[in-house]
Amino acid sequence: MPEVDSNQVGLNTSKDSGFPPVGDLRDPRPRRIMPRHTEMALPVPKFKLDEFYVGPIPLKEVTFAHLNDNIKEPFLAKM
Repeated sequence: MPEVDSNQVGLNTSKDSGFPPVGDLRDPRPRRIMPRHTEMALPVPKFKLDEFYVGPIPLKEVTFAHLNDNIKEPFLAKM
Protein backbone atom coordinates (compact mmCIF):
# COMPACT_ATOMS: atom_id res chain seq x y z
CA MET A 1 0.00 0.00 0.00
CA PRO A 2 1.54 3.35 -1.00
CA GLU A 3 2.15 5.94 1.68
CA VAL A 4 0.43 9.31 1.41
CA ASP A 5 2.77 12.28 1.36
CA SER A 6 1.39 15.79 1.82
CA ASN A 7 3.96 17.16 -0.66
CA GLN A 8 2.77 15.00 -3.57
CA VAL A 9 0.75 16.59 -6.35
CA GLY A 10 -2.67 15.11 -7.02
CA LEU A 11 -2.96 12.98 -10.12
CA ASN A 12 -6.38 14.22 -11.23
CA THR A 13 -6.40 18.02 -11.36
CA SER A 14 -8.39 20.35 -13.59
CA LYS A 15 -5.22 21.39 -15.45
CA ASP A 16 -4.42 17.93 -16.78
CA SER A 17 -7.98 16.60 -17.20
CA GLY A 18 -8.33 17.72 -20.82
CA PHE A 19 -11.63 19.56 -20.21
CA PRO A 20 -12.08 23.33 -20.35
CA PRO A 21 -12.51 25.08 -16.99
CA VAL A 22 -16.05 25.43 -15.69
CA GLY A 23 -17.46 28.96 -15.58
CA ASP A 24 -19.45 30.54 -12.78
CA LEU A 25 -21.15 27.88 -10.64
CA ARG A 26 -24.54 28.54 -9.07
CA ASP A 27 -27.49 26.64 -7.67
CA PRO A 28 -29.87 25.83 -10.60
CA ARG A 29 -32.95 25.58 -8.36
CA PRO A 30 -35.36 28.55 -8.47
CA ARG A 31 -35.13 30.88 -5.51
CA ARG A 32 -38.00 30.99 -3.05
CA ILE A 33 -39.99 34.18 -3.34
CA MET A 34 -42.25 33.50 -0.36
CA PRO A 35 -40.97 32.80 3.15
CA ARG A 36 -41.03 29.18 4.24
CA HIS A 37 -43.75 29.40 6.88
CA THR A 38 -46.65 31.59 5.91
CA GLU A 39 -50.24 31.25 6.95
CA MET A 40 -52.55 31.02 3.98
CA ALA A 41 -56.29 31.52 4.06
CA LEU A 42 -57.41 28.58 1.97
CA PRO A 43 -61.07 27.66 1.68
CA VAL A 44 -62.07 24.59 3.67
CA PRO A 45 -63.83 22.10 1.42
CA LYS A 46 -67.36 21.12 2.40
CA PHE A 47 -67.73 17.45 3.32
CA LYS A 48 -71.07 16.17 2.13
CA LEU A 49 -72.80 13.00 3.21
CA ASP A 50 -75.16 12.02 0.43
CA GLU A 51 -76.82 8.82 -0.71
CA PHE A 52 -73.57 7.63 -2.34
CA TYR A 53 -71.45 7.86 0.84
CA VAL A 54 -70.16 4.46 2.01
CA GLY A 55 -68.75 3.82 5.47
CA PRO A 56 -69.18 5.08 9.02
CA ILE A 57 -70.09 8.72 9.48
CA PRO A 58 -66.94 10.55 10.66
CA LEU A 59 -66.97 12.43 13.96
CA LYS A 60 -66.95 16.21 13.89
CA GLU A 61 -63.69 17.82 14.93
CA VAL A 62 -63.22 21.36 16.23
CA THR A 63 -59.88 23.15 16.43
CA PHE A 64 -59.19 26.25 18.53
CA ALA A 65 -56.24 28.41 17.55
CA HIS A 66 -54.61 31.57 18.91
CA LEU A 67 -56.07 31.23 22.42
CA ASN A 68 -54.77 33.19 25.38
CA ASP A 69 -52.77 31.49 28.11
CA ASN A 70 -55.61 31.96 30.59
CA ILE A 71 -57.96 29.63 28.65
CA LYS A 72 -58.01 26.31 30.50
CA GLU A 73 -59.73 22.99 29.87
CA PRO A 74 -62.66 23.56 32.31
CA PHE A 75 -63.60 26.74 30.43
CA LEU A 76 -63.58 24.90 27.12
CA ALA A 77 -65.65 22.05 28.62
CA LYS A 78 -68.38 24.56 29.55
CA MET A 79 -68.61 25.74 25.95
